Amino acid sequence: MRLDPSNSIPTSESPSESWVNWHKSLLKWFSKQEANSHWVRFWTQRAGAGTKADTHDLREYMKTQDVELTTNWGGDLTDGTASIVDFFSDTFTGIRNIFLGAMVLAIGLIAFYFISNIRKGKSAGEMAVDVRTFGASSKIKALGTQKI
Repeated sequence: MRLDPSNSIPTSESPSESWVNWHKSLLKWFSKQEANSHWVRFWTQRAGAGTKADTHDLREYMKTQDVELTTNWGGDLTDGTASIVDFFSDTFTGIRNIFLGAMVLAIGLIAFYFISNIRKGKSAGEMAVDVRTFGASSKIKALGTQKI
């Protein structure tokens, strides 16, 4: 059973979550365009820019519903700050993902090195010397065993 949204219209004292929930209930009764029209009409009459419900989260939700809300200078400042924080958060998330990918690749290459050298019959000591000298010890041995 769907609740009639006309029985629960938020007021200027209602939190932004109430306005979001009311919009979702309107969408159950009307098309998106009609729901948006009713929502904007009551938002303008009962709340609007600068009220308790005028939050960044509400403006972002309504933006996803194709409604651009105007706000006061405080709301603009909040939105600008949130955009900067989101940018840095996304950047750090990207850097973290690149770092984790590089670590997985490095571990994979190290595992490949050890497995391939074990198959060649090298001991752990020989591999440690190769790693320490960047493979130069095996080249030196090879040069020392040649007959002139």
